Amino acid sequence: MAKTIIVSTIELATFLGLTKQGLYKRGELPPADFISVGGRECWLPDTAEAWDATYRQKHGAGRPATKN
Repeated sequence: MAKTIIVSTIELATFLGLTKQGLYKRGELPPADFISVGGRECWLPDTAEAWDATYRQKHGAGRPATKN
């Protein structure tokens, strides 16, 4: 069974449903699970999802608006 590895910031953004610009506006990236021979950061999907969930919880992004 093939395992998914996210190998670029564009792939990371797409995986999380963001644009590349939206990802960079966060001001940080998750810690890389691997560094390729060429020096690229690579992430496992579980790492990306956990980092995104923590970011959204901390900053409130992605929560539905409350009605007054």
